[in-house]
Amino acid sequence: MTKHIINDLNEISKNLKVDKQGIWRTNNKDRTISFPADVHEVMPELEKFSFWFQHRKRAFIEVLRNFPPLGTIFDIGGGNGFMSEAMLDEGYPVYLVEPTESGAMNSLKRGLKNRVVLSTLNETGFHPGSLPSASLFDVLEHVEKDHEFLESLFSLLMLEGRLYITVPAYNMIWSDKDDFAGHYRRYTLSKLRKLLLSTGFTIDYQTYLFSMLPIPVFFLRTIPRLFRKHPKRDYLQGRKKEHIQKKGLASSLMTAILEREEKRIARKKTIVFGATCFVVAKKGEKK
Repeated sequence: MTKHIINDLNEISKNLKVDKQGIWRTNNKDRTISFPADVHEVMPELEKFSFWFQHRKRAFIEVLRNFPPLGTIFDIGGGNGFMSEAMLDEGYPVYLVEPTESGAMNSLKRGLKNRVVLSTLNETGFHPGSLPSASLFDVLEHVEKDHEFLESLFSLLMLEGRLYITVPAYNMIWSDKDDFAGHYRRYTLSKLRKLLLSTGFTIDYQTYLFSMLPIPVFFLRTIPRLFRKHPKRDYLQGRKKEHIQKKGLASSLMTAILEREEKRIARKKTIVFGATCFVVAKKGEKK
C-alpha cells in the first residue's frame, strides 16, 4: 500500500489549532459524551498492569502486521493514549482524537505532544476522504447512533483506508460495568459485520478476543446485577482487582489461553467466542 503520512493537521482541517502544550483544539469546550468523567484518573495505572489492556494491545499489533494501515492512523476516542503509544512504538504514525481534557493531558505524558486532538470526531472538521486509517477501540458502544457515526467516519477515510475496531461482545453478559461505563449496547461479530457492510465497508478480518471471559462474567457480573447495583467507588476498586493477574494455576491457564489467541491472530486465524469483537474493515467504493 502507498503510505499517506499526515504531518500537519492544518492540511486536513480548518477547525484545529495547536496550543503551547502540543494539543490540537477546537473552540468548543462544552461537549457531552457517554463516558464517566473520572475514569481517566485511574486508567493509566490500570493499563500498565492489566492483562486485558495488554492482551488487546498485543493482538492489535499482530493485526497491524497482517493488515497494515494505508498511512497515518487516527485513534478515535483513544482515551489516555495507551494504544496510540503502542502504535508509535511499532513505527506507525498516529494522531489521537479524544474528547476529554483528562484523557488528552494523560496522553501528553506518554510523549504524544503535537499528536493529540482534544475534540469529538464531528468537531474536528476533517475534510472528506482525508484520513488514511482509523481505529475505534471500545468506542462505538458509547455512541447512541452507531450507524450514523460509522457513516461519518466512512466519509472521512481515504479510499482503501482501513478501520480497526473493537467492541464488547454479547448483550447476554450485560453487567453493572456496562451501566457505569455508559454503554448503549454490546455486539456480536455478525451484528458488527452487518453494520459495517451496511455503511459501505468491506471486511478484511474478524475475530473474538478473550475467549475465557464470557462465562465468568455472566456468573460474577451479570447475575449479581439482577440483585444489586454497585456504587461507583466499588466499581472502580473492583475493576482494579479484576484486571491484575494473581499468581497461581488460574493465572497460568489464562496466560496460556491469551498467548494461544495471539498466535492464532498472528496466523490470520480466528477465535470463535469471546468477550470482545475485533474487526478490520476497509473503505471501498460505495455502491
